[in-house]
Amino acid sequence: LSKILLTNGKVPFVLAGRTCSDLIIGIDVKQNTAAFSLIADGGRIVHSKTWNSRKRERLTEEQVALYLSELVLIEKESFDFPPSNIVVHRDGRVFESEIAGLERACEELAEAGVLASNWSLTVLEIKKTGPVTVRFFDTVYSKEGARTENPMIGSWLQLSDEEGFV
Repeated sequence: LSKILLTNGKVPFVLAGRTCSDLIIGIDVKQNTAAFSLIADGGRIVHSKTWNSRKRERLTEEQVALYLSELVLIEKESFDFPPSNIVVHRDGRVFESEIAGLERACEELAEAGVLASNWSLTVLEIKKTGPVTVRFFDTVYSKEGARTENPMIGSWLQLSDEEGFV
């Protein structure tokens, strides 16, 4: 966040393929700055915006509802159809107030016809630390013996129906 989005105000990448969700929102909060990034229409639409935050890491329900609505409304004319499948990636811990704000914004946007009336919301918490430190390795076996390398991008481990590591 601080080195890329705040410095340049731009998203420094393009997607190699289409996304599976209609609307993807990334949220990060660092040192009283909240950054929201929107990706829609399979990656054709990309927009990021930052706001000053009263708190260092946690956003209030009102803040999240306002920021999400504002960002989506900026791009609503670019949508080919009202998005229904919304996925939010929260960098760091996601708080109940933030989930409530996301749900409130989706409800209001659906009432306004910007989102589909049958919208669904998935929130992913991208933790930086945790009680379990998981490190993936890729072990290659050959005649010469086993060799350990970095894992392939996208390696994953599912721990339960609601928890996993990528």
